[in-house]
This record gives sequence, C-alpha cells and structure tokens, in this order.
Amino acid sequence: MLTALVETLEKLTGIEVIVEPTNVEPDRPHLKVVPKGIKLQREGKPVVVDQKDGEKTAITGIPYRATWDFELYLHLKGGNTNNTLVGKAIEASILLAERFENGKPIKVESEREFLVPSIMALPGGLLQLRKVQNGKFYNLEEEKHNLFLYEEVWEGSLTFAVLRLWEVPKVQEITAKDKTTGREVEVSNGE
Repeated sequence: MLTALVETLEKLTGIEVIVEPTNVEPDRPHLKVVPKGIKLQREGKPVVVDQKDGEKTAITGIPYRATWDFELYLHLKGGNTNNTLVGKAIEASILLAERFENGKPIKVESEREFLVPSIMALPGGLLQLRKVQNGKFYNLEEEKHNLFLYEEVWEGSLTFAVLRLWEVPKVQEITAKDKTTGREVEVSNGE
C-alpha cells in the first residue's frame, strides 16, 4: 500500500514523494510522508481465502479495515531572488489545495499484497487529506548562501481492507463429552 500511496501522490501532484524515515532529503521540491500509525477495525466474519486441492486444509482470513494515518509535508528549498521561491510556494500550495481540499476521498489503485507473511492487503484504498498548517518560510542560515525552506503540513489517512491469515489445520481427532452422562466420545478422521 505504501508504494500505491506514493504513486498516487506523485501522479496527482507531479511532485517527488519521499517516505520517512530516510537518510537523504532532496534539495528539489518534494512531499514527505511521515507515518503515524495504523488503526484496525474488525469487519465481518472469517472467510476462506484458499483451499488446497484435494485437501481439507484451508487458508482462512479475518477481515479488518485498516486506517493508516500520516503527515504530509510540502518542502521547497532555495533562494528568493526575484521572489522565485515565493512564486513556487504559491503555485505548489494552490496545486495541493485543488487536489486535496475538496473533501472527497481519492481512490488509490493497488494490487493484492502481503504486508507481512500473515497480513494481506486487498486491492484498492481511499485517501483523504486536509491541511493542518498554512505554509511557513524558514531561513536555513547556511554559510555563504541565503537559502530558505517553505513548508506546508497536511494530515492524511489511507483506508484499505486487510485479511489476517492463518492455516486451519486438518483435524486428527475430536473428543466430545456428553454433559448429561459424562461419557466421552472420540471422533477421528480415519487416518
């Protein structure tokens, strides 16, 4: 889902996207995704995802709705000769406002993927963003250069479906106890 989020943001804005944590922050304009956490809410009953041919063993999944919260930073660096940085900041700010401030969720196209071996994200997701801090200029105070940073802060969430998977083992034997008589009955699968 992370790759799908990055691709969606880049497609909508035409601005490079990086994800924290990272060792390198580019000098060129970019959007920085900073993950905050994932909330899970159980949805529905367990489902059979896959049944192995000729066997009674099944892969079962419990469906959840995952909401991944993150912060999104717009970063522009440079000098401001002839107000070039101010102009770029206004242009980028208008672009983000046009794409994200309409309140409508944005569809994120993705494939089915395993986030970890036992958690599978299902195709598709919905992205929502809202601005939480208007843009600010910061003086970077680098030697011999009068460079500035423009930063805007947005909050986002990506909602998508996941399945927690496990393999249901073949039953070898079941022992049942009759509550009235106390008698135990064993049932085996005949192997």
